[in-house]
Amino acid sequence: TLDIYIKIKVRDYIKTPMIGYSVNTKDGIMINASNTRFGGITFEPLNKGDVVIFKLSIDLKVQAGDIFISAGIVEKDIVEDVFIDGRHDLIHLKVSEEKHRFDGMAAFDHEFQEVFRKSDSD
Repeated sequence: TLDIYIKIKVRDYIKTPMIGYSVNTKDGIMINASNTRFGGITFEPLNKGDVVIFKLSIDLKVQAGDIFISAGIVEKDIVEDVFIDGRHDLIHLKVSEEKHRFDGMAAFDHEFQEVFRKSDSD
């Protein structure tokens, strides 16, 4: 698990803050992105002058290579979210080979089970 701490000094009142991130390849292909809205997480309003630290934990299961993490804050709104601030390619990680083998760009939690079998001898 990768833990990222995001420190924000609030310049103006934010009624409904929403924090988000994206993980991209060096070619700019988005591997994953999410935010507190998708997670059903809400925060109290942020007042001008507040200093807040948020912790983002990502169970990062990606292929070996270079990845870039971006993060940002917006004011969540029913009609249209208002961008407050963001940092693109804030973190550059060189991912080494994992002990878990998979194909593709990212590993999803999964499970295989046999749920039915009918034999000719039945």
